[in-house]
Amino acid sequence: MLQPQSLIRVPSRQIPVACTYRVRAHRVSGSSTGQIAAVAGYNIGVILGVLGRLEEAVAAYDLVLDRYGGDPAPALRKQAARALVNKGVRLGLLGRSEEEIAAYDLALDRYGDDPALREVTERA
Repeated sequence: MLQPQSLIRVPSRQIPVACTYRVRAHRVSGSSTGQIAAVAGYNIGVILGVLGRLEEAVAAYDLVLDRYGGDPAPALRKQAARALVNKGVRLGLLGRSEEEIAAYDLALDRYGDDPALREVTERA
C-alpha cells in the first residue's frame, strides 16, 4: 500500500504515474486482476484523501466497494474492508457524521467476524 507520508512528496501532477507504477508492481508479484484493481482503487482513494479531495476519495472507495464488496476472496475482502473504513474516515472529515457511523457499522457487520480482518475493522 502507498503510505500517505510517502505521497506527500509526490507532486500532484505525478500521482497518475505513481498509481500506474503501483499497479505494475502488483502484476509482477502475481496478484490477480481483481486484486490489482482493488488495491489500485483503494490507493487512489488514499491519494485523493491526502490531497484533500475528500469527495473524490469517497467516490474511489465506493467504486472498490461496488466492485468487490461482496466478493468472497480474502484479498478482495481485505481491500473492501479497508475502503469502507477509510470511507468512514473521509466522511467524518467532511462533517457527515451519520454517514461516517453508517460506514463503520457496515464494516463491522460485513467484516467484523473475520479474524483475518480484525486489524482493519478495529479502526471502525
